[in-house]
Amino acid sequence: MNFNNKNLDNLPISKLKRICDYWLRRYLIRHADKNVFGKIYCPIKKKFIGEKYVHVSHFIDRGVMCTRYDLNNVMLISKKSNVWDSKILEDEYKSKHHKEYEKVLKDKIGEKKLNELKKLSNKNCIFGKDYYIEKINFFRYE
Repeated sequence: MNFNNKNLDNLPISKLKRICDYWLRRYLIRHADKNVFGKIYCPIKKKFIGEKYVHVSHFIDRGVMCTRYDLNNVMLISKKSNVWDSKILEDEYKSKHHKEYEKVLKDKIGEKKLNELKKLSNKNCIFGKDYYIEKINFFRYE
């Protein structure tokens, strides 16, 4: 897939989502907190990690379209936390990863915005091509 494709109008929504996911990651990497070696800070593991070892992690599952590209809902997180810690069960949370993510997110955006994000996740959102093209262009050029 050509992620640099500028002719987005003719693409189906499924391809636009893939392109948008790609540019969201690139956007987050460009704006990430990095050390002098270019490693990216993981706020959950509290350490710097190489780019290939970080995932775009969604607090509200990425399948929830209303919050999928919300910058309050996504962070670059260590692959270990996103993949393995998400399999460790934790009381009152989906996983250890989700418990730690919520604490970091609450510190970053505040409890009010976190609650707004949770409310937004309960809505059923269906977006057209224009929405995805707008998001792609934002993530690509900001």
